[in-house]
Amino acid sequence: RNWAQATPAAFRFCPKLHRDISHQGLLTPRIPDALRFFDHMTEGLGQRLGPCMLQLPPTYDPYNGPDLAKFLNAWRRHTDHLLTVEVRHRGWFVPNVANRLNTLLLRVGASRAILDSRPVFSSQDDPQEHSQRKKPQLPIDTDFGGQTVMVRLITHPEPDHNIPFFDMWVQQVAQWLDQSRTIYFFLHCP
Repeated sequence: RNWAQATPAAFRFCPKLHRDISHQGLLTPRIPDALRFFDHMTEGLGQRLGPCMLQLPPTYDPYNGPDLAKFLNAWRRHTDHLLTVEVRHRGWFVPNVANRLNTLLLRVGASRAILDSRPVFSSQDDPQEHSQRKKPQLPIDTDFGGQTVMVRLITHPEPDHNIPFFDMWVQQVAQWLDQSRTIYFFLHCP
């Protein structure tokens, strides 16, 4: 509540579901915890609550698709509030699998969260060397449906390494704005 009161009316918070929900194996047993989390965020943030994010671990592969579908359907039955999903297993980026994932997300009113970690892999040094949780290097998929897009750009601590990626994202965001999409764009640096 204090966060909501301390921010401008147009500001939106985009909380990530806790890793006890997303990183402990299958999602289905964690549905009650996820829904309690959402209710708690709604109670405290009210109209300031933006999309919630479900970040899946690299071990959560496409064979878990039925589990993900059950989780997303339970979320949708509980609320029509947007949930974005960030996948981290390379199998989700195989074209036919990515198409099935995108179709599922559209069907349940969810969206993709795009993780772009390319800047931290753009030089000989390793800016994640001392990070507890290193970001994976994954393909970037900007070609999916949905009205809302969430991007998480993991930047390099050396600003010049980021410029080509900023340039690419400026063009992509302009295209999405031309399509009247809502965009949540986050920057993070190890």
